[in-house]
Amino acid sequence: MSENGSRVSERRDMTIGHSCGVMLPSAVFKNEIFLLTAPAKKYKGDFFMQKNISLKKVIQTALFIAITLILRNFSYMFYFGGGTGMRVGLSTFFSKLPALLFGPLYGAIADGVIDVLAYILKPEGGYMPLLTLTAILGGVLVGFLWKYAKNINDKMFKNIFAIAFAVILIFGATNWILSSFYPDFAYSTWLSGFKKLSFFTAWPTVAGLLALALFTLDTLLREKLSIPNDFIKLFTVLFTANIIVTTFNTLILMLFIPSLSEMGFIAFYIPRFIEECIMTILQSYVISYLLKVYNKLKF
Repeated sequence: MSENGSRVSERRDMTIGHSCGVMLPSAVFKNEIFLLTAPAKKYKGDFFMQKNISLKKVIQTALFIAITLILRNFSYMFYFGGGTGMRVGLSTFFSKLPALLFGPLYGAIADGVIDVLAYILKPEGGYMPLLTLTAILGGVLVGFLWKYAKNINDKMFKNIFAIAFAVILIFGATNWILSSFYPDFAYSTWLSGFKKLSFFTAWPTVAGLLALALFTLDTLLREKLSIPNDFIKLFTVLFTANIIVTTFNTLILMLFIPSLSEMGFIAFYIPRFIEECIMTILQSYVISYLLKVYNKLKF
């Protein structure tokens, strides 16, 4: 039988089969082939799509690392007691983008690679592997915290931020007033038993005032300065990660550099803390715009 004849016969068989409510062998075979190959084709397509997305993330992470290393050359290192103290520069604006865009894994890899390559390209003092570990920790924290914080409503997050720091302010101010003007109270006597009383008085008060001031400025100047809606949210995530890393780095530097340990923790930590507060505000403002531009361009 010719090819055209076989096709006609096949169509006739399928027509007869459908009219009788039964699929003939040729149609059944084709249907089975389709059912078997469809999942494989879908899996193959999903595999290559995931592979392309992963490659895209790697390339963009490498680009952010390169930009950070270039900008790091224009930063300035302040020295304390003959040892490295703190760095001020623009490199932090790009170093956190992999963690914010792609998650904690890419953030950890980016910050770890940046720390090692930056030392190789421009050594400053002795290399301390523990500082590389804290850099990796910073990338993990930013990526992890932002993963959950970004899904919270901006207005709700701002309200939670304001309430939390209002409570901290009241706590610190109350302790400060009681310990200063009513030292005979039982609670004041109990507070005075702590060696670091300022952790219960001055520090919470200052932290509450600064946070509420930032909240007020964000509310009043949002439209005039075109402040992005996620500024407070981003500031909270970055500040939490930065302060944890800064605290660990301070302890590590004091451990390995005797001249810094002689300064005392508070004397060495306060300038670093103030610098971290100022830089995190700038970092949050700039990164908010960078994320906005990135999402618009749809890389």
